[in-house]
Amino acid sequence: MILSLLRHAEAEPWSDGDFSRVLTEKGRAQSVAVGAFIRKKRIQPEVIVTSPVVRAVQTAEIVAKELEMGAPVVESFLACGMTNETAFDALSAYKELDSVMFVGHEPDFSNFVAAALGAAAASCINLRKASLTQLQFSKTKAGAATLEFFIPVRYL
Repeated sequence: MILSLLRHAEAEPWSDGDFSRVLTEKGRAQSVAVGAFIRKKRIQPEVIVTSPVVRAVQTAEIVAKELEMGAPVVESFLACGMTNETAFDALSAYKELDSVMFVGHEPDFSNFVAAALGAAAASCINLRKASLTQLQFSKTKAGAATLEFFIPVRYL
C-alpha cells in the first residue's frame, strides 16, 4: 500500500480557536499546486482521508477538486494529537486499497513517519505546511514502510 501524507496548507494565524482557522490565499494556492502535481505525476490516491480541522478539510477539498475526485472522508483520528497506534489501526482499515492519502497536522505526521520507518526519534523529521510525503508499506505496522519521497510545496 502507498500512503501519501499531506500536511495542511498555510492557515491564518491562531485566533479564536485553533480548529476553526481557515486557509490563507497562499494556502489555497499551495493546495492547488499539490493537486496539480499529483495529477501531472499520475500518483492520485484512491481516497483522501482528512482531519476534521477546518484548515485540513479545506486543503483536502481543494486537492480533491484538482484531482476531480469526490469529497474527502473526514476522520477524527487525524485531528491534532493523532497517535501512531491510532494511525496504524486506521490505515489497516484501508488495506484493500493500493493508494491512500491522509491530510493532517504536525507534529503528528513527523512522529508517524518516524514510527513507520522504524526511526529511533522524530526529531530529525519536519513536514512543512503543504508538503507531500509518500510511504510504501509492506504491512501496515511500525517499521514496515519505505520512504518513496518527501517534497516541500515550494518545489512543486
